[in-house]
Amino acid sequence: WLTNQNIPNVITESDCKHIVYHIKSKEEDITSCGFILNQIRDILRSYPSYSIEYVRRQANLVAHSLARNSFLLEQHCIFLNTPLLVLLIL
Repeated sequence: WLTNQNIPNVITESDCKHIVYHIKSKEEDITSCGFILNQIRDILRSYPSYSIEYVRRQANLVAHSLARNSFLLEQHCIFLNTPLLVLLIL
């Protein structure tokens, strides 16, 4: 989806250390969800300006706030610019 939107620089943050570790690993993942993790790793390798980083759950205020406020939305939405909610946190 990101590649189709021509978004040049992407940093994905996750509070799941195990998932981030496996995506960043050079070894193939043979776990039950390894196929998906391997696909994510391949995409990240194809786009050097895309990355995934681990952040502690307490520091991931943006994700927490977006998830909490998503219940207020009546339909799916795509933010083409930084939402005001995120700007207030940053």
